[in-house]
Amino acid sequence: MKLLPINIRHLICRLMGYALLSGWLLTAEAGAQTPAEIDQLTHQWLATERQISRLEADWLAQQPILELVAGRA
Repeated sequence: MKLLPINIRHLICRLMGYALLSGWLLTAEAGAQTPAEIDQLTHQWLATERQISRLEADWLAQQPILELVAGRA
């Protein structure tokens, strides 16, 4: 199995996130959101961004090992 380079996967994740956010903003219900709901969604978004950063860091740490093991198979 060929893994995508980290920067391409990161770009795909970001684009998907931006597409979801844009879609949410374009709906009629977006104007009905309370500040508390917007704050909660913002915290969820930031938590997702932090998770992406942690996953990328883990990948960068494990990538050489995985490539070494895949090369032996």
